[in-house]
Amino acid sequence: MKKKKVFMMIQSALCFLTMAYPAVCALIIYSRGLAAKAADPTAWIYSREIVGEYMLPFVILAVATIVMALAGILAGIRDEDQDKPAKSIEMKKNPADDEASGKRKNTILTITRCVVLAAAIALIIIGIVNGSARDTLYKAITICTECVGLG
Repeated sequence: MKKKKVFMMIQSALCFLTMAYPAVCALIIYSRGLAAKAADPTAWIYSREIVGEYMLPFVILAVATIVMALAGILAGIRDEDQDKPAKSIEMKKNPADDEASGKRKNTILTITRCVVLAAAIALIIIGIVNGSARDTLYKAITICTECVGLG
């Protein structure tokens, strides 16, 4: 494997980890918070200390990602195919299958869109029912009035 390709794969993995790590940490902090709320309903779930526990690995990942990006820029490493259109992988070359597969692809795409739309609507309704929308509105009003100087 070429060194450039290995370098870009490592850089891509670092970018993914830098993006995924905060999401995983947020879920961990939330689950720990739910356990703390169950034991003591007045417990403060989110604090600087709790978030600070997870910051060091994130900072290390972010710095490593930035260093890799700068090293790639300085070394002139770039993907030669980045300006070319993506290549499709075709397993069948039977012209009769093209029309049927085109319809099948459109049906699968429509079903996927409907499932994503249904999931989005369900999650919005769940957020409204559990009070998240009210909390978000309250926080937004508080922040806006503090910025204007009224709060």
